Amino acid sequence: MLKPNHILPSIAIVTSNEKKLKSTQSFFKEKRINIAIIIITENTPLELVTQKQYDVFLVELQLAQFDGIEVCEIIKTKFENTSVLLVSEETQEYIQVEAYKAGADDFISPTIQPKLLLKKIDALLKRKTITKNKSKSNIYHNSIKVNRESYLIEKDNQEISLQKKQFELLYLLISNPKRIFTRDELYHSVWENTDNNNPRIIDVHIRKIREKVGENIIKTIKGRGYRFAE
Repeated sequence: MLKPNHILPSIAIVTSNEKKLKSTQSFFKEKRINIAIIIITENTPLELVTQKQYDVFLVELQLAQFDGIEVCEIIKTKFENTSVLLVSEETQEYIQVEAYKAGADDFISPTIQPKLLLKKIDALLKRKTITKNKSKSNIYHNSIKVNRESYLIEKDNQEISLQKKQFELLYLLISNPKRIFTRDELYHSVWENTDNNNPRIIDVHIRKIREKVGENIIKTIKGRGYRFAE
Protein backbone atom coordinates (compact mmCIF):
# COMPACT_ATOMS: atom_id res chain seq x y z
CA MET A 1 0.00 0.00 0.00
CA LEU A 2 1.32 3.41 -0.94
CA LYS A 3 2.11 5.85 1.82
CA PRO A 4 -0.26 8.79 2.30
CA ASN A 5 2.35 11.33 1.14
CA HIS A 6 3.28 9.30 -1.93
CA ILE A 7 2.55 10.89 -5.30
CA LEU A 8 -0.06 8.59 -6.81
CA PRO A 9 0.68 7.34 -10.33
CA SER A 10 -1.60 7.81 -13.32
CA ILE A 11 -2.43 4.52 -15.01
CA ALA A 12 -4.00 3.54 -18.33
CA ILE A 13 -5.33 0.05 -19.03
CA VAL A 14 -5.31 -0.88 -22.72
CA THR A 15 -7.66 -3.81 -23.21
CA SER A 16 -10.17 -5.45 -25.53
CA ASN A 17 -12.12 -6.92 -22.63
CA GLU A 18 -12.78 -4.49 -19.80
CA LYS A 19 -14.16 -7.26 -17.58
CA LYS A 20 -10.75 -8.98 -17.38
CA LEU A 21 -9.23 -6.32 -15.13
CA LYS A 22 -12.43 -5.21 -13.40
CA SER A 23 -11.14 -5.96 -9.89
CA THR A 24 -7.93 -4.05 -10.64
CA GLN A 25 -9.88 -1.03 -11.85
CA SER A 26 -12.08 -1.04 -8.74
CA PHE A 27 -9.08 -1.35 -6.44
CA PHE A 28 -7.25 1.56 -8.08
CA LYS A 29 -10.35 3.75 -7.94
CA GLU A 30 -10.75 2.99 -4.24
CA LYS A 31 -7.17 4.22 -3.75
CA ARG A 32 -8.08 7.39 -5.68
CA ILE A 33 -5.53 6.61 -8.36
CA ASN A 34 -6.10 8.29 -11.71
CA ILE A 35 -6.99 5.40 -14.01
CA ALA A 36 -8.14 5.43 -17.62
CA ILE A 37 -9.58 2.53 -19.59
CA ILE A 38 -8.74 2.44 -23.30
CA ILE A 39 -10.95 -0.11 -25.04
CA ILE A 40 -9.53 -1.55 -28.25
CA THR A 41 -12.10 -2.79 -30.77
CA GLU A 42 -11.88 -3.73 -34.43
CA ASN A 43 -12.43 -0.07 -35.37
CA THR A 44 -10.22 1.65 -32.78
CA PRO A 45 -7.50 3.89 -34.28
CA LEU A 46 -4.12 3.21 -32.73
CA GLU A 47 -3.61 6.95 -32.14
CA LEU A 48 -6.25 6.74 -29.41
CA VAL A 49 -3.77 4.93 -27.14
CA THR A 50 -1.24 7.76 -27.16
CA GLN A 51 -3.59 10.74 -26.94
CA LYS A 52 -2.50 11.30 -23.35
CA GLN A 53 0.58 10.36 -21.35
CA TYR A 54 0.33 8.25 -18.19
CA ASP A 55 2.96 7.12 -15.72
CA VAL A 56 2.14 3.49 -16.47
CA PHE A 57 0.35 1.70 -19.30
CA LEU A 58 -1.01 -1.80 -18.69
CA VAL A 59 -1.30 -3.30 -22.17
CA GLU A 60 -2.85 -6.67 -22.96
CA LEU A 61 -0.66 -8.73 -25.25
CA GLN A 62 -3.59 -9.91 -27.34
CA LEU A 63 -5.82 -7.05 -28.46
CA ALA A 64 -8.71 -6.97 -30.92
CA GLN A 65 -6.77 -5.80 -33.96
CA PHE A 66 -3.32 -4.98 -32.62
CA ASP A 67 -0.44 -6.85 -31.08
CA GLY A 68 0.41 -5.62 -27.59
CA ILE A 69 4.10 -5.50 -28.48
CA GLU A 70 3.34 -3.16 -31.37
CA VAL A 71 1.29 -0.95 -29.05
CA CYS A 72 4.12 -0.97 -26.50
CA GLU A 73 6.62 0.17 -29.12
CA ILE A 74 4.35 3.03 -30.20
CA ILE A 75 3.83 4.18 -26.60
CA LYS A 76 7.57 4.09 -25.88
CA THR A 77 8.37 5.97 -29.08
CA LYS A 78 6.05 8.83 -28.12
CA PHE A 79 6.52 8.73 -24.34
CA GLU A 80 10.07 7.60 -23.66
CA ASN A 81 9.87 7.81 -19.85
CA THR A 82 6.50 6.08 -19.52
CA SER A 83 6.43 2.55 -18.11
CA VAL A 84 4.67 -0.25 -19.99
CA LEU A 85 3.62 -3.52 -18.39
CA LEU A 86 2.34 -6.21 -20.75
CA VAL A 87 -0.57 -8.24 -19.40
CA SER A 88 -0.21 -11.87 -20.44
CA GLU A 89 0.48 -15.43 -19.30
CA GLU A 90 2.93 -15.73 -22.20
CA THR A 91 6.08 -17.67 -21.33
CA GLN A 92 7.63 -18.24 -24.74
CA GLU A 93 11.10 -16.75 -24.72
CA TYR A 94 11.09 -15.22 -28.20
CA ILE A 95 7.86 -13.31 -27.49
CA GLN A 96 9.20 -11.95 -24.22
CA VAL A 97 12.48 -10.98 -25.92
CA GLU A 98 10.59 -9.06 -28.61
CA ALA A 99 8.51 -7.35 -25.94
CA TYR A 100 11.57 -6.16 -24.03
CA LYS A 101 13.17 -5.01 -27.28
CA ALA A 102 10.04 -2.93 -27.89
CA GLY A 103 10.58 -1.25 -24.52
CA ALA A 104 8.32 -3.25 -22.19
CA ASP A 105 9.31 -2.90 -18.54
CA ASP A 106 7.84 -6.21 -17.41
CA PHE A 107 5.17 -8.90 -17.89
CA ILE A 108 2.31 -9.34 -15.42
CA SER A 109 -0.37 -12.01 -15.19
CA PRO A 110 -4.01 -11.08 -15.89
CA THR A 111 -4.84 -12.73 -12.56
CA ILE A 112 -2.33 -10.73 -10.50
CA GLN A 113 -3.75 -9.45 -7.23
CA PRO A 114 -4.31 -5.67 -7.33
CA LYS A 115 -2.28 -5.06 -4.15
CA LEU A 116 0.74 -6.86 -5.61
CA LEU A 117 0.34 -5.02 -8.92
CA LEU A 118 0.34 -1.68 -7.11
CA LYS A 119 3.50 -2.70 -5.23
CA LYS A 120 5.18 -3.60 -8.54
CA ILE A 121 4.18 -0.27 -10.06
CA ASP A 122 5.42 1.63 -7.01
CA ALA A 123 8.79 -0.19 -7.09
CA LEU A 124 9.15 0.40 -10.84
CA LEU A 125 8.50 4.12 -10.56
CA LYS A 126 10.89 4.43 -7.61
CA ARG A 127 13.68 2.77 -9.62
CA LYS A 128 13.06 5.13 -12.52
CA THR A 129 13.17 8.16 -10.21
CA ILE A 130 16.46 6.98 -8.72
CA THR A 131 17.95 6.34 -12.18
CA LYS A 132 16.82 9.77 -13.38
CA ASN A 133 18.42 11.46 -10.39
CA LYS A 134 21.64 9.52 -10.90
CA SER A 135 21.93 10.93 -14.42
CA LYS A 136 22.43 14.48 -13.13
CA SER A 137 26.07 15.59 -12.95
CA ASN A 138 26.04 18.31 -10.31
CA ILE A 139 23.71 19.01 -7.42
CA TYR A 140 23.93 22.15 -5.29
CA HIS A 141 22.48 22.59 -1.84
CA ASN A 142 23.39 25.65 0.21
CA SER A 143 27.17 25.42 0.73
CA ILE A 144 27.46 21.88 -0.68
CA LYS A 145 28.19 20.92 -4.26
CA VAL A 146 28.07 17.26 -5.30
CA ASN A 147 29.92 16.46 -8.53
CA ARG A 148 29.02 13.04 -9.87
CA GLU A 149 31.65 13.04 -12.62
CA SER A 150 34.58 13.59 -10.26
CA TYR A 151 33.04 11.87 -7.24
CA LEU A 152 33.95 14.88 -5.14
CA ILE A 153 32.07 16.89 -2.56
CA GLU A 154 32.70 20.61 -2.17
CA LYS A 155 31.68 22.25 1.08
CA ASP A 156 32.46 25.89 1.80
CA ASN A 157 34.80 25.81 -1.25
CA GLN A 158 36.81 22.89 0.17
CA GLU A 159 36.98 19.51 -1.57
CA ILE A 160 36.03 16.41 0.39
CA SER A 161 36.84 12.95 -0.92
CA LEU A 162 34.48 10.06 -0.11
CA GLN A 163 34.64 6.35 -0.86
CA LYS A 164 32.51 5.45 -3.87
CA LYS A 165 29.68 3.85 -1.88
CA GLN A 166 29.62 6.75 0.57
CA PHE A 167 29.42 9.19 -2.33
CA GLU A 168 26.57 7.22 -3.94
CA LEU A 169 24.65 7.22 -0.66
CA LEU A 170 25.04 10.96 -0.17
CA TYR A 171 24.22 11.64 -3.82
CA LEU A 172 21.02 9.59 -3.59
CA LEU A 173 19.93 11.31 -0.39
CA ILE A 174 20.69 14.84 -1.58
CA SER A 175 18.92 14.10 -4.89
CA ASN A 176 15.74 13.29 -2.97
CA PRO A 177 15.92 15.77 -0.05
CA LYS A 178 12.40 15.22 1.27
CA ARG A 179 12.29 11.44 0.96
CA ILE A 180 12.97 9.05 3.82
CA PHE A 181 14.92 5.96 2.69
CA THR A 182 14.90 2.72 4.64
CA ARG A 183 18.19 0.85 5.01
CA ASP A 184 16.94 -1.75 2.54
CA GLU A 185 16.12 0.90 -0.07
CA LEU A 186 19.52 2.54 0.30
CA TYR A 187 21.31 -0.78 0.19
CA HIS A 188 19.54 -2.11 -2.89
CA SER A 189 19.95 1.22 -4.71
CA VAL A 190 23.70 1.54 -4.09
CA TRP A 191 24.69 -2.15 -3.91
CA GLU A 192 22.28 -3.16 -6.68
CA ASN A 193 24.62 -5.65 -8.38
CA THR A 194 25.67 -7.69 -5.37
CA ASP A 195 24.30 -10.98 -4.10
CA ASN A 196 25.17 -10.12 -0.50
CA ASN A 197 22.55 -8.53 1.67
CA ASN A 198 23.74 -6.53 4.66
CA PRO A 199 21.66 -3.34 5.04
CA ARG A 200 23.33 -2.60 8.40
CA ILE A 201 26.49 -1.61 6.50
CA ILE A 202 24.51 1.55 5.66
CA ASP A 203 24.93 2.71 9.27
CA VAL A 204 28.72 2.44 8.99
CA HIS A 205 28.86 4.47 5.79
CA ILE A 206 26.43 7.10 7.09
CA ARG A 207 28.69 7.56 10.13
CA LYS A 208 31.73 8.03 7.84
CA ILE A 209 29.85 10.58 5.71
CA ARG A 210 28.93 12.55 8.80
CA GLU A 211 32.53 12.49 10.02
CA LYS A 212 33.81 13.92 6.73
CA VAL A 213 31.02 16.23 5.57
CA GLY A 214 29.25 17.19 8.79
CA GLU A 215 27.32 15.60 11.62
CA ASN A 216 24.07 17.26 10.54
CA ILE A 217 24.28 16.39 6.84
CA ILE A 218 22.06 13.30 7.17
CA LYS A 219 19.13 13.01 9.53
CA THR A 220 18.12 9.76 11.23
CA ILE A 221 14.36 9.18 11.27
CA LYS A 222 13.82 6.81 14.18
CA GLY A 223 12.21 3.53 13.19
CA ARG A 224 12.15 4.49 9.49
CA GLY A 225 15.59 5.24 8.07
CA TYR A 226 17.53 8.26 6.81
CA ARG A 227 16.97 11.42 4.82
CA PHE A 228 19.05 14.38 3.75
CA ALA A 229 18.95 17.16 6.35
CA GLU A 230 17.77 20.28 4.51
